[in-house]
Amino acid sequence: MTEEQSFTLEKASRDFARKSNHACWDLLAKDELTDSEKIDLLAAAYTSFYHWRQVGGPAQAQRAYWMLATAHIRLRETETALRYAELCLAEARLSPDEMQDFDWAYAYEVNARAHALAEYADSCREFYSNAADAGEQIREKEDRDLFLNDLKSGEWFGFQP
Repeated sequence: MTEEQSFTLEKASRDFARKSNHACWDLLAKDELTDSEKIDLLAAAYTSFYHWRQVGGPAQAQRAYWMLATAHIRLRETETALRYAELCLAEARLSPDEMQDFDWAYAYEVNARAHALAEYADSCREFYSNAADAGEQIREKEDRDLFLNDLKSGEWFGFQP
């Protein structure tokens, strides 16, 4: 006989937020996305964002904005990517004590990428510089190495870091 598992609304939202976030990462790892997968990427990013808003704090909101910006960057949706990238950084600035050092680095990175997509070279360069500086400040070597690798990889839309 199986034991019935009960969920509270909070537990369910946390589970949906995590699973949706993981689905985004799985899709972002693909070289090419089908039209269906593009829809799934956006659906997962917005689902994760919604559920983190229900049960998370400022750090989860900031990271969810990062994921939304990243999804829209991947789909080359410039204006929406810029909007969510700006909200990602704004969330970090609203609650600086809630952020980890890597949250700042990724907030600058996603802004740099969104500005690269928009072909705003000067602001891209500034955000990229801020991201690189913040990345060097990440205390944990594993997190620092991961971020610096992420910063150097991926699509930069013609911008030469």
